[in-house]
Amino acid sequence: DPDMAMAPTSWDSYGFTDLKDQDFMKDGQDLFPGHRQLLARQPYPLPGEQFSTLGAYALQLDYYTTYEGGYGFSSHSDGIDAAIREGGSLIDSLPGIGVDPTVQLYLLAGNNPLMPNGSEQYYTQSFGQVWTDLATSGTDAWGQVLAIITEDVLTSLSFSASDLQGLAANKLVLGEVTGESDGLVFTTSALNASALTARGAEVIATREANLSHLDLLYASPITGGLLQDAAAQDPLENGWMTGVGARYTAEDTIGQVEDWLADPEIPDDSGVPTDDTGVEPTDDTGTQPQDDSGKKDSDGVGNDSETDDGRDPGSCGCSSVAPAAWGWLGLVGMGLMIRRRDAR
Repeated sequence: DPDMAMAPTSWDSYGFTDLKDQDFMKDGQDLFPGHRQLLARQPYPLPGEQFSTLGAYALQLDYYTTYEGGYGFSSHSDGIDAAIREGGSLIDSLPGIGVDPTVQLYLLAGNNPLMPNGSEQYYTQSFGQVWTDLATSGTDAWGQVLAIITEDVLTSLSFSASDLQGLAANKLVLGEVTGESDGLVFTTSALNASALTARGAEVIATREANLSHLDLLYASPITGGLLQDAAAQDPLENGWMTGVGARYTAEDTIGQVEDWLADPEIPDDSGVPTDDTGVEPTDDTGTQPQDDSGKKDSDGVGNDSETDDGRDPGSCGCSSVAPAAWGWLGLVGMGLMIRRRDAR
Protein backbone atom coordinates (compact mmCIF):
# COMPACT_ATOMS: atom_id res chain seq x y z
CA ASP A 1 0.00 0.00 0.00
CA PRO A 2 1.71 3.24 -1.07
CA ASP A 3 0.06 5.12 1.80
CA MET A 4 1.57 2.75 4.37
CA ALA A 5 5.10 2.31 3.00
CA MET A 6 7.23 4.43 5.34
CA ALA A 7 10.63 3.66 3.80
CA PRO A 8 12.30 1.48 1.17
CA THR A 9 13.43 -2.04 2.03
CA SER A 10 16.49 -3.97 0.92
CA TRP A 11 14.35 -7.11 0.47
CA ASP A 12 12.02 -7.80 -2.42
CA SER A 13 10.35 -10.57 -0.40
CA TYR A 14 10.09 -11.52 3.24
CA GLY A 15 8.59 -14.93 3.88
CA PHE A 16 5.47 -14.99 1.73
CA THR A 17 5.22 -11.17 1.58
CA ASP A 18 6.04 -9.55 -1.76
CA LEU A 19 7.98 -6.30 -1.25
CA LYS A 20 8.86 -5.47 -4.86
CA ASP A 21 6.78 -2.27 -4.73
CA GLN A 22 8.88 -1.04 -1.81
CA ASP A 23 12.42 -2.24 -2.57
CA PHE A 24 15.24 -0.30 -4.25
CA MET A 25 14.71 -1.75 -7.72
CA LYS A 26 12.62 -0.36 -10.59
CA ASP A 27 10.16 -3.25 -10.73
CA GLY A 28 6.77 -3.04 -9.03
CA GLN A 29 5.35 0.36 -8.16
CA ASP A 30 8.83 1.71 -7.45
CA LEU A 31 7.66 3.81 -4.50
CA PHE A 32 11.11 5.17 -3.58
CA PRO A 33 13.01 5.76 -6.85
CA GLY A 34 15.32 8.40 -5.45
CA HIS A 35 16.72 6.27 -2.66
CA ARG A 36 18.77 4.00 -4.91
CA GLN A 37 20.71 7.09 -6.01
CA LEU A 38 21.94 7.54 -2.42
CA LEU A 39 23.64 4.15 -2.14
CA ALA A 40 27.32 3.25 -2.05
CA ARG A 41 29.15 0.26 -0.66
CA GLN A 42 30.12 0.72 2.96
CA PRO A 43 33.79 0.74 4.03
CA TYR A 44 33.09 -1.22 7.21
CA PRO A 45 32.63 -4.96 7.86
CA LEU A 46 29.05 -6.26 7.99
CA PRO A 47 27.41 -6.96 11.37
CA GLY A 48 28.10 -10.69 11.37
CA GLU A 49 31.81 -9.96 11.00
CA GLN A 50 31.94 -7.69 14.07
CA PHE A 51 30.94 -10.05 16.88
CA SER A 52 33.82 -8.86 19.08
CA THR A 53 32.46 -5.32 18.87
CA LEU A 54 28.70 -5.78 18.53
CA GLY A 55 28.26 -8.89 20.65
CA ALA A 56 24.88 -10.61 20.32
CA TYR A 57 23.64 -7.78 18.09
CA ALA A 58 25.95 -9.11 15.37
CA LEU A 59 23.90 -12.31 15.15
CA GLN A 60 21.42 -11.04 12.58
CA LEU A 61 19.77 -13.53 10.24
CA ASP A 62 20.19 -12.80 6.53
CA TYR A 63 22.70 -10.00 7.10
CA TYR A 64 24.95 -11.28 4.30
CA THR A 65 22.30 -12.00 1.67
CA THR A 66 20.54 -8.72 2.48
CA TYR A 67 23.71 -6.82 1.54
CA GLU A 68 25.28 -8.97 -1.16
CA GLY A 69 22.05 -10.41 -2.62
CA GLY A 70 20.47 -13.84 -2.66
CA TYR A 71 18.11 -15.98 -0.58
CA GLY A 72 18.47 -15.93 3.18
CA PHE A 73 16.56 -17.81 5.87
CA SER A 74 13.47 -15.63 5.53
CA SER A 75 14.15 -13.05 2.81
CA HIS A 76 15.48 -12.37 -0.66
CA SER A 77 17.46 -9.34 -1.80
CA ASP A 78 18.93 -8.26 -5.12
CA GLY A 79 21.92 -6.86 -3.24
CA ILE A 80 23.39 -3.41 -2.95
CA ASP A 81 25.46 -3.60 -6.15
CA ALA A 82 22.33 -4.19 -8.24
CA ALA A 83 20.56 -1.29 -6.51
CA ILE A 84 23.55 1.02 -7.10
CA ARG A 85 23.52 0.18 -10.81
CA GLU A 86 19.78 0.83 -11.00
CA GLY A 87 20.43 4.26 -9.49
CA GLY A 88 23.05 5.11 -12.08
CA SER A 89 25.94 4.84 -9.59
CA LEU A 90 25.28 8.48 -8.68
CA ILE A 91 27.29 8.60 -5.44
CA ASP A 92 30.30 6.99 -7.10
CA SER A 93 30.21 9.61 -9.87
CA LEU A 94 30.03 12.68 -7.58
CA PRO A 95 33.79 13.06 -6.92
CA GLY A 96 34.38 13.56 -10.63
CA ILE A 97 31.62 16.16 -10.96
CA GLY A 98 31.86 18.41 -7.94
CA VAL A 99 29.80 21.43 -6.92
CA ASP A 100 29.81 24.77 -8.74
CA PRO A 101 32.76 26.78 -7.36
CA THR A 102 30.52 29.76 -6.55
CA VAL A 103 28.67 27.68 -3.95
CA GLN A 104 29.96 27.84 -0.38
CA LEU A 105 29.73 24.47 1.38
CA TYR A 106 29.02 23.70 5.03
CA LEU A 107 29.12 20.09 6.19
CA LEU A 108 27.05 18.96 9.19
CA ALA A 109 27.05 15.31 10.28
CA GLY A 110 25.74 13.31 13.21
CA ASN A 111 27.47 10.44 14.99
CA ASN A 112 24.69 9.11 17.21
CA PRO A 113 22.76 6.10 15.80
CA LEU A 114 19.82 6.30 18.25
CA MET A 115 16.92 7.70 16.25
CA PRO A 116 13.40 8.76 17.34
CA ASN A 117 10.69 6.29 16.40
CA GLY A 118 7.54 7.82 14.93
CA SER A 119 5.80 4.66 13.71
CA GLU A 120 3.34 4.46 16.60
CA GLN A 121 2.08 8.01 16.05
CA TYR A 122 1.86 7.34 12.32
CA TYR A 123 -0.27 4.23 12.81
CA THR A 124 -2.46 5.97 15.38
CA GLN A 125 -3.25 8.75 12.90
CA SER A 126 -4.03 6.20 10.20
CA PHE A 127 -5.94 3.50 12.08
CA GLY A 128 -6.75 4.69 15.58
CA GLN A 129 -5.36 3.88 19.01
CA VAL A 130 -6.99 0.45 19.51
CA TRP A 131 -5.52 -1.02 16.33
CA THR A 132 -2.16 0.60 17.09
CA ASP A 133 -2.05 -0.92 20.59
CA LEU A 134 -2.61 -4.38 19.10
CA ALA A 135 -0.16 -3.87 16.25
CA THR A 136 2.67 -2.47 18.36
CA SER A 137 2.44 -4.87 21.28
CA GLY A 138 4.93 -7.15 19.55
CA THR A 139 7.30 -4.31 18.68
CA ASP A 140 7.21 -3.10 22.28
CA ALA A 141 8.26 -6.54 23.45
CA TRP A 142 10.95 -6.65 20.77
CA GLY A 143 12.21 -3.25 21.92
CA GLN A 144 12.70 -4.63 25.42
CA VAL A 145 14.56 -7.66 24.07
CA LEU A 146 16.67 -5.47 21.81
CA ALA A 147 17.59 -3.23 24.73
CA ILE A 148 18.91 -6.26 26.61
CA ILE A 149 20.78 -7.60 23.57
CA THR A 150 22.38 -4.26 22.75
CA GLU A 151 23.10 -3.07 26.30
CA ASP A 152 26.81 -3.86 26.00
CA VAL A 153 26.98 -2.19 22.59
CA LEU A 154 25.21 0.95 23.78
CA THR A 155 27.28 1.16 26.95
CA SER A 156 30.49 0.90 24.91
CA LEU A 157 29.20 3.76 22.75
CA SER A 158 28.67 5.91 25.88
CA PHE A 159 24.86 5.87 25.74
CA SER A 160 23.02 6.63 28.97
CA ALA A 161 20.48 4.74 31.03
CA SER A 162 17.76 7.00 29.67
CA ASP A 163 18.74 5.97 26.14
CA LEU A 164 18.30 2.32 27.12
CA GLN A 165 14.89 3.23 28.56
CA GLY A 166 13.90 4.81 25.24
CA LEU A 167 15.04 1.77 23.30
CA ALA A 168 13.16 -0.61 25.60
CA ALA A 169 10.00 1.52 25.34
CA ASN A 170 10.27 1.58 21.53
CA LYS A 171 10.59 5.37 21.60
CA LEU A 172 14.08 5.16 20.10
CA VAL A 173 15.41 2.81 17.44
CA LEU A 174 18.99 1.74 16.93
CA GLY A 175 20.24 2.55 13.44
CA GLU A 176 23.52 1.78 11.69
CA VAL A 177 26.28 0.69 14.12
CA THR A 178 28.77 -1.19 11.91
CA GLY A 179 30.59 2.13 11.64
CA GLU A 180 30.19 5.61 13.12
CA SER A 181 26.94 7.02 11.79
CA ASP A 182 23.89 9.14 12.52
CA GLY A 183 21.74 6.01 12.29
CA LEU A 184 21.25 6.32 8.53
CA VAL A 185 24.40 7.85 7.01
CA PHE A 186 27.99 7.02 7.88
CA THR A 187 29.76 10.03 9.34
CA THR A 188 32.68 9.59 6.94
CA SER A 189 30.24 9.77 4.03
CA ALA A 190 28.48 12.90 5.30
CA LEU A 191 31.83 14.67 5.80
CA ASN A 192 33.43 13.51 2.55
CA ALA A 193 34.45 16.88 1.15
CA SER A 194 36.37 15.29 -1.75
CA ALA A 195 33.05 14.25 -3.28
CA LEU A 196 32.06 17.92 -3.61
CA THR A 197 35.13 19.99 -4.41
CA ALA A 198 36.31 18.70 -7.83
CA ARG A 199 35.44 21.99 -9.55
CA GLY A 200 36.87 24.24 -6.87
CA ALA A 201 33.97 24.70 -4.45
CA GLU A 202 35.22 25.48 -0.97
CA VAL A 203 34.13 23.83 2.28
CA ILE A 204 33.80 26.80 4.65
CA ALA A 205 33.14 24.84 7.83
CA THR A 206 32.59 21.29 9.06
CA ARG A 207 30.75 20.20 12.19
CA GLU A 208 30.19 16.76 13.72
CA ALA A 209 27.45 16.53 16.36
CA ASN A 210 26.36 13.90 18.87
CA LEU A 211 22.94 13.60 17.22
CA SER A 212 21.03 11.24 14.95
CA HIS A 213 20.08 11.95 11.34
CA LEU A 214 16.79 13.81 11.91
CA ASP A 215 17.79 15.29 15.27
CA LEU A 216 20.27 17.47 13.37
CA LEU A 217 17.29 19.54 12.18
CA TYR A 218 15.82 20.28 15.61
CA ALA A 219 18.51 20.49 18.29
CA SER A 220 18.57 23.68 20.34
CA PRO A 221 18.85 24.58 24.04
CA ILE A 222 15.19 25.59 24.09
CA THR A 223 13.96 22.27 22.73
CA GLY A 224 16.45 20.38 24.87
CA GLY A 225 15.14 22.13 27.97
CA LEU A 226 11.54 21.28 27.08
CA LEU A 227 12.44 17.62 26.65
CA GLN A 228 14.29 17.51 29.95
CA ASP A 229 11.39 19.25 31.72
CA ALA A 230 9.00 16.62 30.33
CA ALA A 231 11.32 13.89 31.58
CA ALA A 232 11.45 15.41 35.07
CA GLN A 233 7.66 15.72 35.26
CA ASP A 234 7.02 12.10 34.28
CA PRO A 235 10.20 9.98 34.66
CA LEU A 236 8.35 6.70 34.14
CA GLU A 237 6.86 7.64 30.79
CA ASN A 238 9.27 10.31 29.54
CA GLY A 239 12.51 9.59 31.39
CA TRP A 240 14.11 8.56 28.10
CA MET A 241 13.90 12.20 26.95
CA THR A 242 16.65 13.13 29.42
CA GLY A 243 19.50 11.99 27.22
CA VAL A 244 17.94 13.35 24.03
CA GLY A 245 17.31 16.72 25.67
CA ALA A 246 20.86 16.93 26.98
CA ARG A 247 22.22 16.28 23.48
CA TYR A 248 19.91 18.90 21.98
CA THR A 249 21.10 21.49 24.50
CA ALA A 250 24.78 20.71 24.08
CA GLU A 251 24.84 20.51 20.28
CA ASP A 252 22.45 23.35 19.27
CA THR A 253 22.66 22.59 15.55
CA ILE A 254 19.84 25.03 14.81
CA GLY A 255 22.02 27.78 16.20
CA GLN A 256 24.95 26.47 14.18
CA VAL A 257 23.00 26.57 10.92
CA GLU A 258 21.71 30.05 11.74
CA ASP A 259 25.27 31.25 12.30
CA TRP A 260 26.41 29.69 9.03
CA LEU A 261 23.60 31.09 6.93
CA ALA A 262 23.15 34.50 8.53
CA ASP A 263 23.94 37.49 6.35
CA PRO A 264 27.14 39.26 7.44
CA GLU A 265 26.50 42.31 9.61
CA ILE A 266 27.02 45.52 7.66
CA PRO A 267 27.92 48.52 9.84
CA ASP A 268 25.75 51.59 9.37
CA ASP A 269 28.11 54.45 8.49
CA SER A 270 25.47 56.68 6.88
CA GLY A 271 25.50 59.08 9.80
CA VAL A 272 21.71 58.92 10.08
CA PRO A 273 20.54 58.30 13.66
CA THR A 274 18.70 55.05 14.20
CA ASP A 275 16.12 54.13 16.76
CA ASP A 276 17.38 51.05 18.56
CA THR A 277 15.17 51.39 21.62
CA GLY A 278 12.92 48.54 20.53
CA VAL A 279 9.82 50.74 21.08
CA GLU A 280 7.36 50.93 18.22
CA PRO A 281 6.94 54.39 16.65
CA THR A 282 3.97 56.50 17.70
CA ASP A 283 1.80 58.96 15.82
CA ASP A 284 1.35 62.63 16.72
CA THR A 285 -1.11 61.78 19.49
CA GLY A 286 1.51 59.75 21.33
CA THR A 287 -0.22 56.47 20.72
CA GLN A 288 0.91 53.56 18.62
CA PRO A 289 -0.72 53.22 15.20
CA GLN A 290 -3.58 50.77 15.25
CA ASP A 291 -4.30 48.05 12.71
CA ASP A 292 -8.03 48.04 11.95
CA SER A 293 -7.88 45.32 9.31
CA GLY A 294 -9.44 42.86 11.70
CA LYS A 295 -6.64 40.32 11.23
CA LYS A 296 -4.29 39.19 13.95
CA ASP A 297 -0.62 38.45 13.61
CA SER A 298 1.30 35.64 15.26
CA ASP A 299 1.38 37.62 18.51
CA GLY A 300 -2.40 38.14 18.40
CA VAL A 301 -2.31 41.88 17.69
CA GLY A 302 -1.08 43.03 14.26
CA ASN A 303 -1.50 41.75 10.72
CA ASP A 304 1.50 39.72 9.53
CA SER A 305 -0.13 36.31 9.56
CA GLU A 306 -0.70 36.14 5.83
CA THR A 307 -0.52 38.20 2.69
CA ASP A 308 -3.36 39.16 0.39
CA ASP A 309 -2.83 36.00 -1.67
CA GLY A 310 -3.06 33.78 1.40
CA ARG A 311 0.65 33.02 1.78
CA ASP A 312 2.28 33.02 5.20
CA PRO A 313 5.28 35.38 5.00
CA GLY A 314 6.69 33.99 8.22
CA SER A 315 7.16 30.44 6.98
CA CYS A 316 9.33 28.79 4.39
CA GLY A 317 6.34 27.35 2.56
CA CYS A 318 7.37 23.82 3.45
CA SER A 319 6.67 21.38 6.25
CA SER A 320 9.44 20.53 8.68
CA VAL A 321 7.37 17.71 10.19
CA ALA A 322 7.25 14.35 8.46
CA PRO A 323 3.95 12.40 8.50
CA ALA A 324 5.55 9.93 10.90
CA ALA A 325 6.33 12.63 13.46
CA TRP A 326 7.69 11.83 16.89
CA GLY A 327 5.42 11.80 19.90
CA TRP A 328 7.45 14.60 21.43
CA LEU A 329 7.68 16.72 18.27
CA GLY A 330 5.13 19.09 19.75
CA LEU A 331 7.79 20.08 22.25
CA VAL A 332 10.22 20.59 19.40
CA GLY A 333 7.71 22.83 17.62
CA MET A 334 7.28 24.90 20.77
CA GLY A 335 11.04 25.30 20.99
CA LEU A 336 11.26 26.47 17.40
CA MET A 337 8.44 28.98 17.91
CA ILE A 338 10.08 30.40 21.01
CA ARG A 339 13.43 30.64 19.30
CA ARG A 340 11.95 32.43 16.29
CA ARG A 341 10.06 34.83 18.55
CA ASP A 342 13.23 35.60 20.55
CA ALA A 343 15.06 36.31 17.30
CA ARG A 344 12.63 39.06 16.28
